[in-house]
Amino acid sequence: MRDILRDIVTDDQRAVKVIHRLRLLLKQGEVQIQPLSVNEVVHEVLELLRRELIDRDVSVQTELSPNLQVLQADRVGLQQVFINLLTNACDAMAGMPQSDRQITIRTELAEDDFAVISVSDQGPGIAQENLEQVFEPFFTSKANGMGLGLSVCRTIISAHKGRLWVTNNSGRGATFHFTLPLSQGRAK
Repeated sequence: MRDILRDIVTDDQRAVKVIHRLRLLLKQGEVQIQPLSVNEVVHEVLELLRRELIDRDVSVQTELSPNLQVLQADRVGLQQVFINLLTNACDAMAGMPQSDRQITIRTELAEDDFAVISVSDQGPGIAQENLEQVFEPFFTSKANGMGLGLSVCRTIISAHKGRLWVTNNSGRGATFHFTLPLSQGRAK
């Protein structure tokens, strides 16, 4: 019971930070940039979403490059991007058999001093005509969706001087990719 209550308090505090940072970002374009490890942020978010992933019978595979350098990024903003992408992936696979509900997160180094991060699902994919439209505010394919998650993600990544896009996988599902510039320094 104590662990559950501690998780609730931790999640509540994180939610307050996310809301505060998103308000700053959306109103003023401000982010709190600091050196950090994107692989560490992936692990943090997977820990935050552990219970939800278990409840939704979704498995996550990570392919994290050990060669990634430090990024200059806003930790809470980056966490929010991962949370939105992982939640959307879970939603996309909700009607799939449990054995097919798999997400893959990859981090890799691009030649042009950028990290490339991708989140892949095994859902039905995205209609070709909607591949760019999914990033528009209030566009949603979900019955109860608000259509803001991917728009917010793109705003956060753009504020970091990165790029966010989506492709359909060759078999099934979709992959959301984003880039973030690398920096010199030590991760916090």
